[in-house]
Amino acid sequence: LESAQMESLIKNAIASLPEEEQLVVIMKEYQGMSYSDIAEVLDCPIGTLKSHNYRAHQRLKGILSKHIGD
Repeated sequence: LESAQMESLIKNAIASLPEEEQLVVIMKEYQGMSYSDIAEVLDCPIGTLKSHNYRAHQRLKGILSKHIGD
């Protein structure tokens, strides 16, 4: 896929995630925040954030693999 198509696909995939997973992915992957910083901002335990991040990546992998293959 072309770069613009891939970017659009990823943005749409992230937008389809539950809100708490979206927030963790955006803060961690795009804003480069640490789990401790995210925990402070969202007032949430680090373990919960790690779970949200793991689930989000599993969902994204499933969504994106349908479009770009395994």
